[in-house]
Amino acid sequence: MSTRPRTVAFAITIPALFGPATNAQWCNAGWVPGSGAPGTNGPIFAATLWDPDGSGPEGPRVVVGGSFSSAGGVGGSNIASWDPATNQWTAIGNGIGGTVYALTAAPNGDLYAGGLFSSAGQTSAANVAKFSAGSWSKLGTGTSHSVRALHVATNGNLIAGGEFITAGGISAQHVARWNGSAWSDMGVGVNGTIHAIATMPNGDIIIGGGFTFSFGNGQAVNSIARWNGSGWFPMGGGLGGIPYAFGFLPDGTLYAGGDFARSGSTFVLFIARWNGAAWQPVGSGMNNIVFSMATTADGNLIAGGSFTTADGSPVSRVGIRSGNSWIPFTSGVNSNVNAIVTLPSGEIFLAGQFTSAGGSAAGFLARYSIGSPPACAADFTCDALVDDTDFVLFASAYDLLLCSDPAMPQGCPADLNHDGQVDDADFVLFATAYDALECT
Repeated sequence: MSTRPRTVAFAITIPALFGPATNAQWCNAGWVPGSGAPGTNGPIFAATLWDPDGSGPEGPRVVVGGSFSSAGGVGGSNIASWDPATNQWTAIGNGIGGTVYALTAAPNGDLYAGGLFSSAGQTSAANVAKFSAGSWSKLGTGTSHSVRALHVATNGNLIAGGEFITAGGISAQHVARWNGSAWSDMGVGVNGTIHAIATMPNGDIIIGGGFTFSFGNGQAVNSIARWNGSGWFPMGGGLGGIPYAFGFLPDGTLYAGGDFARSGSTFVLFIARWNGAAWQPVGSGMNNIVFSMATTADGNLIAGGSFTTADGSPVSRVGIRSGNSWIPFTSGVNSNVNAIVTLPSGEIFLAGQFTSAGGSAAGFLARYSIGSPPACAADFTCDALVDDTDFVLFASAYDLLLCSDPAMPQGCPADLNHDGQVDDADFVLFATAYDALECT
């Protein structure tokens, strides 16, 4: 046991009331140096993890799509891939002849791109295309307007959503499926643009976007709907706005992020959690739009977007939900985070419209290492001890009181009971840990 001398002693013997830190910056967390430069020379709207040879020996790569002509100094017309193993950027064929808004990859190594374009490589392709075995190919006659979301279902079908009203020449109002050879509608569709598609744990497809009505069965579906195999049906009271992203925790819990404020009479500010019957708030929410979601390697939710606060505390456009609090990515980024990919290494790959990450120049992308939690919540210096150095840091935060104070350290780590302020209740908790000295 450590016998480090102290300058302050507390005589408090109540049991500790908190567990591992959930709202502090994690130990050794930070932006990966140089990961944002040179990046791309234009905004990125989509990113996905892609393994070109499926189950073969090649490792996965990150594919980005958007409106750019180079990536990492390599020519790439609106789409390019980055290999984490070599740190090299590569063009994907001859690129895409227009803006890419959606990307997804199939287990066999096929890569799909959607957006607003008329060609892929040397092939005419109306807004959606496939890259396989080194070349681009069209998917039938494509769609009548832009594709904003793509998703590979568990049966291998490609689900596309967007602004279009026909796919493959047939009526398909904003949603359609490709079975490898032909397009088909999904219950005629819905009455507005789709921006997000996902699969529920039981295999049901869900969609999110700016719609209110399902044509096939006449159901009111407020911005979010669930496909049961024959029609689109509502999910609780829906979401009063536009969902742009879905995220799942390992236990199957579903989150939605976007531009919305209510589900029925319940306030859900830009982010909501589905409890199986209704949409519930996630803390006090964000102050602006959530555009992207993912999960960390250890199963915590990541959200990115245009927001600058989460639960009332500063979180600049990207953060991790750990326990009941948000952990910011240090000083964050200076504009929208449109896509998030968790790498096999555990690092987080971010892409969007930002040109600065953590105060350093970034070409619309950057990588962040989330580090690891401190040994105990009051160990602000990550040395497995709660000692005088931690006391000084706590006292400084205690003087500021409110987590929303601009001078408060990011993540408000001294708010040990997660109530938005560093007050006497936190002092009691800190004193307990300080008396114990060593994190156990």
